[in-house]
Amino acid sequence: MSTLSISLPERAMRDLRRLADDTDTSVEALAANAILSLLDDDPALEAAIAEAEAEVAAGQVIPAEEVFAELDAIVAAALARTTR
Repeated sequence: MSTLSISLPERAMRDLRRLADDTDTSVEALAANAILSLLDDDPALEAAIAEAEAEVAAGQVIPAEEVFAELDAIVAAALARTTR
């Protein structure tokens, strides 16, 4: 086991202490669990990024311009209905 020392903003430390109190857990255990969870999620995140990059390469995406144009049309239609 290794030791890590970090600096946190006061608000984060206050929230961490409150969570530790609420869950009857130590601040250190909560921080260690959060770090371990982040590390465990990393392979899943990498896989999701690889999948997204493959979809882009295969052209299985909708250009942002089209998405925003459709959203603009939806908003305009909704506004037209509410301003009648």
